[in-house]
Amino acid sequence: MIRTLAVISLLASPVAAEDWVKITDEAGVLAALDDKALQYETAKQFFYRSGKTLYDAGRPSWGNWRPQGAQYCSEWPPNGGWACYDLYLSPDGTQVRFIGQGGDVSDGSYFEWTPPEKALAPVRVPRQPKPQLIKCNFSEEIAAAEDDCIAD
Repeated sequence: MIRTLAVISLLASPVAAEDWVKITDEAGVLAALDDKALQYETAKQFFYRSGKTLYDAGRPSWGNWRPQGAQYCSEWPPNGGWACYDLYLSPDGTQVRFIGQGGDVSDGSYFEWTPPEKALAPVRVPRQPKPQLIKCNFSEEIAAAEDDCIAD
């Protein structure tokens, strides 16, 4: 009977939260996320040092992030408003766990991802010069030489 209870107890207990290491200061939040990429179950996210973050679940979404004390905070325009999360590192340091104020949990694994550089700054399209009109004098038999043409 005792053996059965022990087996049931082992099967019923989830991985203890104590196995994860809680980040307790702003420096820890920065070390965990600054210029890092995380892979979630169905999405990936990059945390730029500038405070921008790119979340991609098949369609890119841009937001802002910042450390606030020992928490990671983010906001996603046009919704506005900041949401903050407690952060934990897995025992082997390969994952980050976010726990929201309502108890929601998201785990992400570090991985190598370099988001497109063009996404870092607004794309500026260079002004195209007006096309230059060229008038050429042609004889009916032979096209004129280049020096018979003048720019308009």
